[in-house]
Amino acid sequence: PAQYFPLAVPMAAGSTTFTIISFVAGLSAATGAMIAIALSLSTMIMNHWILPATPLGTKKEIYGQLIKIRRILIAVVVLASYLFYTMLKNRFNLTDLSLAAFIATLQFLPGVISVVHWPKGNRLGLLFGLAVGMSLWFGGLMVPMMYGVSSYDLPGSNGLIQLGIKNWSNITLWALGGNTIT
Repeated sequence: PAQYFPLAVPMAAGSTTFTIISFVAGLSAATGAMIAIALSLSTMIMNHWILPATPLGTKKEIYGQLIKIRRILIAVVVLASYLFYTMLKNRFNLTDLSLAAFIATLQFLPGVISVVHWPKGNRLGLLFGLAVGMSLWFGGLMVPMMYGVSSYDLPGSNGLIQLGIKNWSNITLWALGGNTIT
């Protein structure tokens, strides 16, 4: 796979020193990315979900409470990431996972365009369209990735709906179409 290319080049050249340097550099980059992602996700979850829903005790020091919540959220994010990794059982490469994440992010496009160019569009329509698109994305890409389902038999017909990352283009069109029509 392409993600191992920086490690494969020094190995193919027979250089043990550069292979070790390449491995340490890759490990450092992956560790730095995990730390940055865990910190940013925990901060976003705290600022947009936890703090609006939960009042902080004003008798205690607020800064200490915020640090404690953030540390717990960092541990939860790292643990949830590891559980998701074990659920996928290392069956997908980085390209497949990036494509699935991009298709999920793409579900915001119809809402952004409609808010800018359609004056009658409202919040409820945006949220409902986003829910439809994300549900189709989740059922068409994430469920097959997590559980290994490759097709779904339509009841009352002889047709099979092909699911999974191999059919990403069809699932993207279904999800974006459902999102846009809604």
